[in-house]
Amino acid sequence: MYICLCHGFTDKQVKRAVAEGRRSMSDIYRCLGGKPRCGKCVGEVRAIVSCAPPSNAPEMGAGAALLAPQTE
Repeated sequence: MYICLCHGFTDKQVKRAVAEGRRSMSDIYRCLGGKPRCGKCVGEVRAIVSCAPPSNAPEMGAGAALLAPQTE
């Protein structure tokens, strides 16, 4: 879904930017097209950032087994 009509970016693009470690509004907007113009998208971008896991949390993926406690 389009979040910002001024710059034409979507929620998926914002989520990708957040997944790449961007957490500040300025970093996200810089990555996606500049800075907010009308401001209508700011609330939605903030909501996506607030729902994201902390950037220092390990992601569950191929290496997750290496991080799991060993049991015998």
